[in-house]
Amino acid sequence: MTRPSTYAGKTAYHGDVAVNYDRDRVGEPVWQKEQAWVETWARGVPSGAKVLDVPAGTGRFIGIFRARGAQVQAVDISEDMLAALRGQWAPDGATVVVEQGDAEALRHGDGAFDFAICWRLFHLVPADVAERVLRELARVCRGEIVVEVFGVEAGGPARLAWSALKRKVRTWLPRRSAGAKPWSHITNFVHNEPALRAMMARSGLRVVRVETLTDYEGRPARVFVLRREGSQA
Repeated sequence: MTRPSTYAGKTAYHGDVAVNYDRDRVGEPVWQKEQAWVETWARGVPSGAKVLDVPAGTGRFIGIFRARGAQVQAVDISEDMLAALRGQWAPDGATVVVEQGDAEALRHGDGAFDFAICWRLFHLVPADVAERVLRELARVCRGEIVVEVFGVEAGGPARLAWSALKRKVRTWLPRRSAGAKPWSHITNFVHNEPALRAMMARSGLRVVRVETLTDYEGRPARVFVLRREGSQA
């Protein structure tokens, strides 16, 4: 049995970080670009479709999917984030279902969803966790899967090793400073694009298309649109 993984992003979204999550981020230019991208993508989601949103956070995309007449399963590991979500969207058990859960081990059957979206997660998880999440998304979703990855780095293993060294050096430095953002203490992981594509392939997923949303701290924020190998479209 796989041992549960531990990393800062898994437990950090509670208390004030969760309560003030929308307030602290909604003004970011990248937030607005993300919202516009998802609104455009959701035009292809038909009424009645089952959509998995993991991690759903405070429910920023629920209104978009509900406007399409979709059934939304909102999953997040943080009960505090889900409490904020419930304050905006009352779960009815049918069109909006809210569930505490881990993206590494989803409690859903194979092919349970028509669409899945995984947004603002991969920069919080190490590579082994990212691959487990991809395998779970491939298992539970029979249609299109969207994965956003902040700070994707191009280049091969040598470049990735250098990034890993820089991350280790940053862990030796003070984590917080005056004026730091509330989430500055949460470890971020830089993923290498060739390595990401390789893990997607190992997870049984093919890349349909990739789009760059914006530059994020010197690296592109990328959106991967995926489908299971062998699926049509």
